[in-house]
Amino acid sequence: MLNQDKLLRFLICIFLCIMIFSCNNNSDCNESRIWMMYSKRIVSENKYVNIYHQAGDTVKKWIENDIEYFNDVVFGKTITVDSLLCFNSNKTKLITAILTRKYWNTESDGITYFYGVNIDGNWYFFQGPFIVISREMYVSKSKIHEPLSFEMLHEIAMKEVFNGYLKKGSKGKWEVDDSFFADITSQAWCTTCHSQADWDSTYLSIVRKNWKIKK
Repeated sequence: MLNQDKLLRFLICIFLCIMIFSCNNNSDCNESRIWMMYSKRIVSENKYVNIYHQAGDTVKKWIENDIEYFNDVVFGKTITVDSLLCFNSNKTKLITAILTRKYWNTESDGITYFYGVNIDGNWYFFQGPFIVISREMYVSKSKIHEPLSFEMLHEIAMKEVFNGYLKKGSKGKWEVDDSFFADITSQAWCTTCHSQADWDSTYLSIVRKNWKIKK
């Protein structure tokens, strides 16, 4: 069991590397690498991989339990968690994305905001808004019936989801822009939350609600 766990962690590391180093746009690649390296410095590389594994496990459980919107997908083929995890400065919140490649009769794919919160040392995950990605904006008409690759969806997420995660500080060095995480504490989630305990209760309620939404 221990060897299997080590193998799984190794495969996750390989996947993260492939996602970053197979970008089509050099500028986007450089930004991806910088931001991932920064995120790993925030929480450490081992914890980064562990949290990424937890996020993936959450999506897998939604699929296995036939949660709505996750009933006709295959993890690793039609859906996955983006390789970039964005952490706030005090390591209590994260924003990443769920990338969805649609094989059925459609000309679009999708990206879902995927939020994480750390409550009493445990990470809990829930979904945010969904972005429809029209393929005609990225490929020729002859290929619009083929799903975009996860690598392409990652490049799109860099612009549509992760833009604003880091900013240049007064000394010209990258630093976390904590305002990037404002969506997680917006009134869209709770209009009566005034304390961290209120927010934690709201997040746990959102997570529990996921399990009530069946196909």
